[in-house]
Amino acid sequence: MAMLDEDTGRLVASGARTFFTFLLGAAAGATAALLLAPYSGRESREKIKDVARSARERVGRIPSAVREAGTAAKDAFGETYTEETSGHRA
Repeated sequence: MAMLDEDTGRLVASGARTFFTFLLGAAAGATAALLLAPYSGRESREKIKDVARSARERVGRIPSAVREAGTAAKDAFGETYTEETSGHRA
């Protein structure tokens, strides 16, 4: 979701949108490079399969990475909340 920057009056893309736009651009660039490369059709198809397989493996790791990041954030928030509510600071 885009947000309005109050200082400049411009729309600013969210981090997630920027990330997915980057991924889309990277995928388009990789596809164009493979299709325009001086390889035979068979070699190009094999390369595309390899890239797709690698992408599937990377995407498959995202849910666990998100869960781990969420757990770490929850733990950090809990520790900070406990410190702030008990009046103690590290």
